[in-house]
Amino acid sequence: MRNKKEKNSVMKKDMEPSSYLFNSFEYFSLPSITLILIVGILLLKTIFYDLIIFEAEKDAILISTVLRDSEVLDFLKLKDDEEDVTYISEETILEMDRQLHEFLSPYNVLKIKVYNTEKQIIYSTDTTITGEYDRDNIRLKEALKGRTTSKYERKKQFHDIKEEKCFNVGVVETYVPIRSSAGEVIGSFEIYKDITENLKAAKQKLIQAGAVLALTVLGVFEILILVIRHAGHVIDLQTADLTNSNRQLKYEISRRKSAEEILRANNEELTEHNRLQNEFIITVSHELRTPLAIFKNIICNLLTGTKGKLSDNQRGGLETANEEVDRLASVISDFLDVARLETNKMDLRMERISINSIVDQAVSFYKPLAEVKNIEIVTLMSAEALYINADRIKIGQIMSNLIDNAVKFLPDCGGRITIRVKGIGNEVEVEVEDNGYGIDVEDISKVFDRFVQVAKQTGPGAHGTGLGLSICKELIELHGGRIWAENILYGGAKFSFLLPKFSAESVPVSTCC
Repeated sequence: MRNKKEKNSVMKKDMEPSSYLFNSFEYFSLPSITLILIVGILLLKTIFYDLIIFEAEKDAILISTVLRDSEVLDFLKLKDDEEDVTYISEETILEMDRQLHEFLSPYNVLKIKVYNTEKQIIYSTDTTITGEYDRDNIRLKEALKGRTTSKYERKKQFHDIKEEKCFNVGVVETYVPIRSSAGEVIGSFEIYKDITENLKAAKQKLIQAGAVLALTVLGVFEILILVIRHAGHVIDLQTADLTNSNRQLKYEISRRKSAEEILRANNEELTEHNRLQNEFIITVSHELRTPLAIFKNIICNLLTGTKGKLSDNQRGGLETANEEVDRLASVISDFLDVARLETNKMDLRMERISINSIVDQAVSFYKPLAEVKNIEIVTLMSAEALYINADRIKIGQIMSNLIDNAVKFLPDCGGRITIRVKGIGNEVEVEVEDNGYGIDVEDISKVFDRFVQVAKQTGPGAHGTGLGLSICKELIELHGGRIWAENILYGGAKFSFLLPKFSAESVPVSTCC
């Protein structure tokens, strides 16, 4: 019961904003309707007046065309050696008046003037102004430039073409260019058309259109009010639901914050654990290196015969021990590299080095081992001298690791390793390709993960930590390059990496990642 009252109070509280908006809409709706009606009526009035003026202008153009092409205005047709409208005789003017009155009576034309290019009135139905000049008339100037123009005026008193007085007349004055047969402007008509009746008809239409517009606007606003009322009700209900959801969300956020704090504490603890683990690996690895070096020295001395002649069994045992010491030293070195990479303590001593020399050095080291397994190593190097800015030891480590993997997983007979070195733009590409069994498709994406060995076989020589390729990838990326693996269509796998070429701007420095 209490929860229901709380929900109702929340709903009432949350309904206030939408109710306020609705009341504001109702408050401003009457002024808005009035404003829309005023603007709409003014717009309709403008449209009606423009249409009437446009019709008057069309009639004026039609009248001027008929007059220009008729015998009434033969006096305007120029001879080849004439350049403007000529003088008109009195007899011609009287004949023109008679014909014009007959022709213009159906068009409600109040007056006509004819101008020459000097802006002189050479003919007018109002004979009192014939011969006058109208030099400051802007619309006449436009007409003499070849453009038809019109304007509307309300005349309180006006004499029509029959010399009768008209009062409070709506008049459209239209100026129409007169052109010669060659298309040149040789004068202008000024035609006064009575549009009083047209304006009365337009006023009636405007009243009707205004009534229709008012009814339409009122109907639209009524529909809007109904829609807004319904929308306000829906919004109020949704607001109440959102308020409850918001409370639930705040509760969930509070729970998540607590979980995040626990997770952050666990993450910090794990980070500290990883740091201690890496430090332990570094310490133990360093401690193991010293006795391994001693064992290695003793075994080498025994194998060289400095302590006396060895039997075949003794020599075989010592050689096996020597190989295991080397393998253990390699494992320790891998763990140290991983720990340094984890703690960003991998030291790179950058210098300008020849990539060809690094490849040659790695190949010469692994060639005897490859020959024992009847594996051929072929190098295809660019004729161009290729240099990179890199750590010589780390790049040598990468090459050794890739060649060692190829030798390790190739069969003991008929194997072939092809190493290619070439320049591609501003980079150097190195490929180590073999004709072995290749890599399973699902394993290609995992070959550079730590502690992962794909296609691992049993027996001596095939064991490892699964760190070599992971270290190669991180070292390549530290040098600003990238490495990838892929299968060869005709069998085998190929490992490729790209490194930036050495440039004049590259300065050999020692860096720490």
